[in-house]
Amino acid sequence: MEPSFNFFGIINTLGAVQSILIALALFSIKTGNQRANRVLGFFLISLSIVIFDFVLYDTRFFLTMPHLYGIANPFIFLVGPLLLYYAKSLTNPDFQFRPKDFWHFLPCFLFLVLSLPGYFRSADMKRREYLEQVSHSETAIGDYLIIGIINLFIFIYLFATFKILGKAVEERGETPFKSATRHIKWLKNLLIAFLVIQTLSTVFDFLHLEAENWSLTPFLVTIVIYSMSYVGIRQSEIFTEPGLRKMFNKYEKSPLTDEMAEKTLEKLNDLIRKERIYADSALSLPKLARRLAISPYLLSQILNERLNRNFFNFINEQRIEEAKRWLLDPETQQHTILEIAHEVGFNSISAFNSAFRKHTDMSPSEYKKKNNLPGL
Repeated sequence: MEPSFNFFGIINTLGAVQSILIALALFSIKTGNQRANRVLGFFLISLSIVIFDFVLYDTRFFLTMPHLYGIANPFIFLVGPLLLYYAKSLTNPDFQFRPKDFWHFLPCFLFLVLSLPGYFRSADMKRREYLEQVSHSETAIGDYLIIGIINLFIFIYLFATFKILGKAVEERGETPFKSATRHIKWLKNLLIAFLVIQTLSTVFDFLHLEAENWSLTPFLVTIVIYSMSYVGIRQSEIFTEPGLRKMFNKYEKSPLTDEMAEKTLEKLNDLIRKERIYADSALSLPKLARRLAISPYLLSQILNERLNRNFFNFINEQRIEEAKRWLLDPETQQHTILEIAHEVGFNSISAFNSAFRKHTDMSPSEYKKKNNLPGL
């Protein structure tokens, strides 16, 4: 079993190098959303290390460089959190890292600590460990468990990142597949690409298709990396512009008139007072816009400029105000918090509690207790 480079090994190695070069270029950009560019740069460096690890495994070069065996494992736990924070930085120019955000990187740190004894093993021991892994025809139960945890970890962060994308899209009165915003399109395509690759990698893992996983998966990632280079040349504004600009700048060329805005707000108030439209748990910006006979774009502008609220904050405020009335009304004392949450438009108790605390700085139970009412 001699080390040798094949087609995939060469292409994937070039992809890892290209990933580092793009990262260095992103670090050097002095304009645009620098925070988002830096996070994307660290994401690409982590990705390049993982790709190189795949290459060494697939080409058997771990036999000549045994001390590198396993060194990339902690970086797998960086890919998901860095992608999440890239989306946060890109969709919110005012985003700032907070101390609690670093908890997302704890799995990487723990995996690194647990792996330390393995890093100091002898070269011969690492070669034997690598050869045992390559020659095994069946995957042990423990290995399946680790593989499952890693894949689940990445999927969780991918879906969390999609959620951030969806929120950014709705706040701008758009839809993901019809968005006119360059940065939204870019982030959407990037997430779809990595979701497809991660899904294929998971299938390869559990169908015991190691050859495909160790060569084809990094090859697909390499294609994405070279696509990023192409985008950087053709649409450099994605990296050099400030990102999703603040709402008021976005509406500079809007056709909205004062009369149109006032009439829309009157209709909106009628829907709130007479129909309790916010109690519809499936309510969305496009759906509300249809009821008001106005485009989602213009409705989003009205909410932002006239009420200083985005769609989600505005609707949740209406829901929380009604929930407060339910909590304080003696005639509704028999209702539980869950029942009240559903009645005002929330799908879950956790979403209700989170929104209630955001708007009142206390939980529903604390609010009720503060007003000297019996507990639920």
